[in-house]
Amino acid sequence: MKAFYWIFAFFTIAIETLLIFSYDLDSYSFCGTSECVEFFLEEFSLAIKFPITVLSIAVAVSALAKLSIAQRTYVDQAKTSRIANSLNHLDHFKNLASFHLEGLDRLKHVPISYPILHAAFFPDISLSGNKPHKAIKEWAEFIRATTESLENEGGRSLVAIHYRKKLEPIMRSIGISISSEIEDSVFFAIEEECYSLLRELDHTSDTGLYNQFQTPEYTKQRAG
Repeated sequence: MKAFYWIFAFFTIAIETLLIFSYDLDSYSFCGTSECVEFFLEEFSLAIKFPITVLSIAVAVSALAKLSIAQRTYVDQAKTSRIANSLNHLDHFKNLASFHLEGLDRLKHVPISYPILHAAFFPDISLSGNKPHKAIKEWAEFIRATTESLENEGGRSLVAIHYRKKLEPIMRSIGISISSEIEDSVFFAIEEECYSLLRELDHTSDTGLYNQFQTPEYTKQRAG
């Protein structure tokens, strides 16, 4: 920025010098009357107004530059503060989730992405966006639709392969990655423990997400 001001000043002085020497100064004689002063101001008006105009522009540019820098500094500080707050909140969330997982024999061995799981419950604080938050709502809707379908079709049993094909991607969207190679009975047992974890984590947020879940009785019947 300082280099800009030096260059600006150099060109201003150079142009002002050219303007002054563009007049035939030898043809003017010195006098101190008011008429002479008025004549001088009118005759040399361009050379006089130029530096004043340039100075006004320089002040305006300087003010705009300072405003831009102040705004950029504020945005950077706000962004840094948001990241720090999010990471601090995530750390507490991870400790809480880990504590609850210790009591879940199967789920504690499943890979879990805590930043994504954190975003499911705290989309406004998380740095992972709001897709996990939408995914957990999708999970609740999937349970509701599956339960309703089974009830409407009487004795029809749940087809595990189709059920898992739809639910596993939703689980991964909130950070819970269950291998497709594990047995169905183990999968349903893990799913049951997921609901226990989600219920406990929901107590730490104001979203009330778990209230949208129906307790899926079919998982209890299939869990081994």
